[in-house]
Amino acid sequence: MSLLKLDYCGKKFSRGNTVIGAVQPTAAAFDEGVHVIYGKGGAGKSTLLHMMAGIEPPSDGKVYFDGASVYDDLDLPELYRRDFAFLYAEDNLVPEFNVRDNIRLPLQFQRERGDGSLEKLTEELNLMGMLTMRPQSLSEEQQLRAAIAMALIRRPRIVFADDITAHLHTDEAAAIAKLLVRQCRAAGAMLIWATADEAMTAFSDQAYTMTDGRLAPRA
Repeated sequence: MSLLKLDYCGKKFSRGNTVIGAVQPTAAAFDEGVHVIYGKGGAGKSTLLHMMAGIEPPSDGKVYFDGASVYDDLDLPELYRRDFAFLYAEDNLVPEFNVRDNIRLPLQFQRERGDGSLEKLTEELNLMGMLTMRPQSLSEEQQLRAAIAMALIRRPRIVFADDITAHLHTDEAAAIAKLLVRQCRAAGAMLIWATADEAMTAFSDQAYTMTDGRLAPRA
């Protein structure tokens, strides 16, 4: 059984009298590893990612996580607390909290609040000297490293990333990609990453192309 499955999921939006098909009916299965979805702006990849992550219900079809319908059978807040983590290109961190408190924030919503992985994550992501700093004092690349630690500290089963390297230079984007993939593998988390940077497909176990709302595996 695939960990995440799309059963002919599609998404339509209405603008006045016009219906826009943002995502065409899509059937796909995602198992362990790193999955990178490449597409240009407006291709529908963010909408697809949001449907998979329980953020935007599909207009048609169903999304299954571990055999259960995400929007019909599961408690979405519990799913976010326990199994799913989401990374954006920006605004992942709470500006009023320092880096340490941001990373530990997901633990406040779990019954088991141990943070034994905090030191390990901050060392591996080179954040040790930044823990008392506020997000606005960090570069965008540093903020992303803190957001990765924040996403992984509770060991989710799936990490969704939405074009997170969009504002980074080429070298910074590659460095973040390597860190994210390495940390997801170490945590045993599947990564599903939507990106407008085709170079990021080199870090995938399985790459896809999104064009005009249609998802297709890359050879």
